[in-house]
Amino acid sequence: MIEERIERTFETGATAEVEISNVVGSIEVQGWDQPEVQIIAVKRGNDGDATVEIGSAGKRVWARTHTARRFQHLFRWLRRNNEDVTVDYTVCVPHASTVSVNGISGPIHIAEVHQGASVDSVDGHILLEDLAGEIAANTVESSVEGDGLAGTLDVETIAGYVELSDSQLSRLHAKSVDGSIRAAGQIDNLLAEAVNGTVHLTSSLNPEGRYVVKTVNGRFRLAVPDETACEVRAAGMNLTVRCDLPHRIEEKRWGRWAGQVNDGGGAQVEFDTVNGKLIITSAEARGETTEESQATATSEEPMPATPEAADHGEAVPPEDEAPEVPSAITRMDILKAVERGEIDVEDALEKLQRLNEPAE
Repeated sequence: MIEERIERTFETGATAEVEISNVVGSIEVQGWDQPEVQIIAVKRGNDGDATVEIGSAGKRVWARTHTARRFQHLFRWLRRNNEDVTVDYTVCVPHASTVSVNGISGPIHIAEVHQGASVDSVDGHILLEDLAGEIAANTVESSVEGDGLAGTLDVETIAGYVELSDSQLSRLHAKSVDGSIRAAGQIDNLLAEAVNGTVHLTSSLNPEGRYVVKTVNGRFRLAVPDETACEVRAAGMNLTVRCDLPHRIEEKRWGRWAGQVNDGGGAQVEFDTVNGKLIITSAEARGETTEESQATATSEEPMPATPEAADHGEAVPPEDEAPEVPSAITRMDILKAVERGEIDVEDALEKLQRLNEPAE
């Protein structure tokens, strides 16, 4: 096996715009105090067609992996075959930089960059730490983790989870097709969309904020300080609501629930689902309390099963009898279309990313 190491350093001053594009291999980007960008690329394998391009123009610096068989690498990933060449990047940038990273297969880690970052990956775990500014992360076949994020975040995944901790975000927009979305810290505004997965938010609520969660088949668990006041609206075909905090019910009928928590006012909380449950609970409780142990001490508000049941007081079916909602389309449909030559690779990637948009 051939191994080649390429190292370049560029003077940029305290700020830089850095772009890294890779096919197969890891990407590590670390902020530092130096007024320069350092790029180390290590290529391993026997593919003579793979080349590494590293260059700069003013404050703009880039590193790109080129291969005549780039699309073949994508197809191999789709078939889960081993690659015969990898390039691993280690990049150091000034803290006040903006970073753009693209990869097909391989983990991506970005840390201590404070002027924004964007990440696009097909198959590779994404880890974001101590970032600030406008942040975006998109992946098809993996998960996204973030810690110590500040600013705004747009994150999308098809077959993976999203997990955020200790983050201070003025806006969070998260989408997942098949995976959970978890966020903890201070989230001032939220839009979370999941087809088949739960949404967990542990945060103080911004009194002027709006928290909107949409699921097809999934729960929304909201954990807030005991004194939190908010207005709550929920709608769904098979909807159940549980609130552990003091609250007043304003509306309870088939497919709809509305109420005020701690006398209302403040943040607006909205939950829209086909088959799901809204849980509002205390973030100050010690440990995770099971629903069964709280059943006699909290308010369980199942909706009547039908409009007629609302008039006659009939019980809603148990949650475990609720119908599952299947995904409308599978990734395999798209991949087979590529192999048949019906669509090209760029169209395939676009369609794969669109899968995380819940069907109307």
